Amino acid sequence: MHPTVVYLLIAAGVLYAMLRARRSYWTIQIDYVPHQPPKIRGVASSRTQQITRFLEHDLRLEDPITILATKERSGRLRTRIQGKLDAGTRQRIRNFLIEML
Repeated sequence: MHPTVVYLLIAAGVLYAMLRARRSYWTIQIDYVPHQPPKIRGVASSRTQQITRFLEHDLRLEDPITILATKERSGRLRTRIQGKLDAGTRQRIRNFLIEML
């Protein structure tokens, strides 16, 4: 095989890997800052009011948080919640998302 072809194949592989790595694994992202409307991505617009109500009225958070979630093919919901929260509040958020999605 000609060396130029090998270099092109390697470059194409590296480019593909970089594009795959750049794409987010998380399909849902919710950024919440107290006293501001949450930024919600990846959720149907019909559900955004429920999420906003839950964050603002049910949880009454004092610190900003970021919620990342994705639903796997098996139906399992994976979540990552960033911010100052206790384990019970994290579990309430996870239960809410499971119920809503």
